[in-house]
Amino acid sequence: VPNKKHKNKKSTNSTLKHMKPKSIKSLLALALLAPGALFAQTTAKTTPVGYVSLGDTTSGQPACKANTDIYFSIPLIKPAVAAASITTITGNDLILGGVALGDLTTVAHYAVITSGPATGLVTLITANTATQITVAPQAGDSIASVVVTNGVKICPAWTVGNLLGSGMPVGTSLFTLPTAGAVNPSAEGIYDWDGTNWMDNVVSGAPADNDVLYPNETLILRNGSATPITSFVVNGDVPVAGSRVYMPAATGATDYAVSFFGPVGEPVGTSGLSAVASNGDSLFGFDNNAAGINKSASVILDYDGAGNWVDNVVSGAPDNTYPIGQGAGFIFRKVAAAAGQVWSNTQDYVPTL
Repeated sequence: VPNKKHKNKKSTNSTLKHMKPKSIKSLLALALLAPGALFAQTTAKTTPVGYVSLGDTTSGQPACKANTDIYFSIPLIKPAVAAASITTITGNDLILGGVALGDLTTVAHYAVITSGPATGLVTLITANTATQITVAPQAGDSIASVVVTNGVKICPAWTVGNLLGSGMPVGTSLFTLPTAGAVNPSAEGIYDWDGTNWMDNVVSGAPADNDVLYPNETLILRNGSATPITSFVVNGDVPVAGSRVYMPAATGATDYAVSFFGPVGEPVGTSGLSAVASNGDSLFGFDNNAAGINKSASVILDYDGAGNWVDNVVSGAPDNTYPIGQGAGFIFRKVAAAAGQVWSNTQDYVPTL
């Protein structure tokens, strides 16, 4: 868990208190959206849209108390501006059929793979023409499993600025964590709100409002001020293309700051995490209702190698129904060296949409 001053690194305390986080309230309204309308495309299905309240969702409580950390992830995607099928793949260049794309890089955009073996892959678009996009997968990942005829949606990317906005109190910081790092990693990125911009506090010291964030990473919002953050709400499209996270190879015990991509709770036992877990691996959850910074985990679930996630704080019994996703942040700990692997799963709600 990071300390605000990047050079003074602090690790998570080992004293643990069990408190299951409350379900995050969400409103999923069906609204007719045509992702490709501006590009002469239509869609036969409606896209569920809504909002998710993050942080402490207890009635009458602020989303983030003064001098408090909340662990969260981005549970929704921004509405698509185009949808198409892939007709040709050359390296990281994808040619799309039936589109007429505008500029996708002055304002950052993702390509989201919506069908095929790589369903759920979210990758940044770094260049484009009217019919072709060039993508840059997240560190260690690739589009090797993307094939011709797979579907793709083009969506504006989440950035530090468009996620957090300009209403946070001065003294608020966002911490990003390494894709994979040692146990209890320090922050990789720190963004401080100065009242005008989100400032990079690690590298440049310059405004970094446009730095891109991903919906499969765990983030930490720290309210370092004396003013509570009353509300922290994310609006957008409900993901229906599955959740997919690439976890790079580990040479030893490693923490992955990852999350299940979905606005409602997904039982850990059916989330697909068991498929990439080994005996002794752990999932750590954090209590966003509690005040304080550099919090210890409030929930620890240990994988027993036989399909069960065992509560290591209170009962010592399997708890395969513990909900992940829903905009919460988690740490997945591998206890031994492991090859790079993909954690993927279709959200339980998708078949009913």
